[in-house]
Amino acid sequence: MEKDILNKILIIEDDIQLTFFATTILERDGYQVKTFYNGKDGLDNIFEDNYSLILLDIDLPDIDGIQICKKIREVSDIPIIFFTAKNKVHEKVKGLDAGANDYITKPVEVPELLARVRAHLRNKNCIKDTFSDSNREKENIINNSIECKYTFNTLVLNPINRIVSRDETNIHLSPKEFDILYYFMKNPNKLITKQQIFEKVWDAQFDNFSDKKVIDEHLNKLRKKVHLDNMPKLIHTIYGVGYILR
Repeated sequence: MEKDILNKILIIEDDIQLTFFATTILERDGYQVKTFYNGKDGLDNIFEDNYSLILLDIDLPDIDGIQICKKIREVSDIPIIFFTAKNKVHEKVKGLDAGANDYITKPVEVPELLARVRAHLRNKNCIKDTFSDSNREKENIINNSIECKYTFNTLVLNPINRIVSRDETNIHLSPKEFDILYYFMKNPNKLITKQQIFEKVWDAQFDNFSDKKVIDEHLNKLRKKVHLDNMPKLIHTIYGVGYILR
């Protein structure tokens, strides 16, 4: 399949063998790739070119990958995929909470690398196309002629400005916590499985134990923030099955 010329990928990874491997695979599949072996050089170059996606190592020798991700998220929503060590669930959770879109566990497998890159580039392009084709809707939102928010009980979520509140108290959520709650708010009183959450929110295939742990971590944090003192609990666990907003 022919690749869009704009699909240029930046790799920031200090493992020379992994970087060479990923670069070879991606270039063979038609992508343009640029690589840096430390965080400082990578961070300095991020906005020097029109990248479509970033592959970022968490354990860089100079600047922590988490910090790089946070700096990028201050000014850009470019898809970020972390390279993480096997079975380090806490690293995956930290990376996703910092604003990363996904992670790939080392050692990296070719089909998974290509599939996750394709998924996030496809999602990025769909978002761009959706907004480019909805000028009337955007104009209505800007003019406040439509109310763009979801309400359940006293919980209110606005997907445009990404503000969440309950009983008029603002609730600060990480990017992934917001996306999970958004999914619940669009599907109230419906049973939602962990597989559905992972595939909808992370736009990736759900197939291993560590993915379940990542979702558990995010749901625990989300419920603590949403379930304010002396207010009814809204997100319930259906043990062995999934969750429900009710």
